[in-house]
Amino acid sequence: MWRPVHPTPVGPEARDSLWSHPDLLPGSDDLDDPSALVARLTAEASGQSPEPDEMDRALEDLLNGTMPDATEGDSGDEGPDPTGDRPV
Repeated sequence: MWRPVHPTPVGPEARDSLWSHPDLLPGSDDLDDPSALVARLTAEASGQSPEPDEMDRALEDLLNGTMPDATEGDSGDEGPDPTGDRPV
């Protein structure tokens, strides 16, 4: 996996930056397709951001306050009755 990453235009600094945080570590997808890892590193080095996925869009909606309302009849409280019996 490291051979395709090292001689890329991003150089050893970008390669080594993968180890700067656990969230940046190469995953199984990177092991299966090192060319995708190289493409990601090259894009990041040139200042391009990755294509937003479903999670990115949902987080953006949440932060912007544009999340869809809950379905009708869903109070959001699915836990036990707070006035019911409790084990001691």
